Amino acid sequence: MQTELPEVATPTEPKVWKKVNSITIAFGHGMSTTPLQTAVGAAALMNGGRLMPPTFLPRTEEQAAAVATQVLNPQTSEDMRYSVDVVRCVGACGGRGVQGGGSADTARNPSPGSAGGDDGTGRYALMVRKLLERRGAYPGTARRLGLEGLVRMTVTVDADGSILDTEIERSSGFRELDQAALASARDVSGLPPPPERPAPEGS
Repeated sequence: MQTELPEVATPTEPKVWKKVNSITIAFGHGMSTTPLQTAVGAAALMNGGRLMPPTFLPRTEEQAAAVATQVLNPQTSEDMRYSVDVVRCVGACGGRGVQGGGSADTARNPSPGSAGGDDGTGRYALMVRKLLERRGAYPGTARRLGLEGLVRMTVTVDADGSILDTEIERSSGFRELDQAALASARDVSGLPPPPERPAPEGS
């Protein structure tokens, strides 16, 4: 990996890659990389599987895309983003109802009797997301024009399972797709009530 600076460290990795290396490296043992190398690799997982050479100089998104190399299947990248969304919701879906999406806040103490601190809100948010994806309608106008894009929304669910609010977190780049996604979410009915969060200790 080259940058504008001459100092480039080489990642430490096994000389002979064995099955056990794949297992241990999966949880952080047996390989070491610099923070920049880690960031570049993680970015490729999240941005559609495109590996972009890093730079310390300003550049546009178009310039970065022009020098990118496709190293992963885009669907794999989408699956990774999906997993991250679910993880960041565990412990971050609070307040009145549940929000699918929000600020990262996963470093909370596990709730008694729960797996990994998930009191059910993470699983509930995942269920809501899958339901919205199944019910989503692809607008006829967008289909005829060949418009494609990914819409990321924040959906707030009330304590009785009704949709309180929907908001575009990241636009698809096309108004038709954004509006169709919002309309599909607002039309959803029949959701079960979200799980109750345990009262904070000392309250």
